[in-house]
Amino acid sequence: MGEAIFSKSYAGDALSNWEIAHELSKSVDSDALVVCDSIRYDWHLLRLHDPAFLYRKVRMRCVVKFLPTTTTSFYIHHYGGQDIAEIASDGTIVNRGVGTDLSANALANGAFEIDATFLSRHGHSR
Repeated sequence: MGEAIFSKSYAGDALSNWEIAHELSKSVDSDALVVCDSIRYDWHLLRLHDPAFLYRKVRMRCVVKFLPTTTTSFYIHHYGGQDIAEIASDGTIVNRGVGTDLSANALANGAFEIDATFLSRHGHSR
């Protein structure tokens, strides 16, 4: 992969650019985005809107730390029924989705570094 046309890192207050939808809440704590789910049956989405994503190859790298009580997976969802990836709370890649590259590597602190590449056919990533 050559040089990126567009590159952006989200840390600290910039994490607030991620928008919640439906049954989530979020906060920024100690330079981390903390996302809390609910038990309601509904879409639970975290979105990042940017028209620069449309028809571009997108590489998304994030560090995810699951709470010990987590019973769900971490999804990178595109739109409609198109998943990019699903990673279980133990770091297992459950669904490789429509991405071209995907990895989930365990870190010493119990978190996982997730790296996914996909062709974006929508103006946002979730």
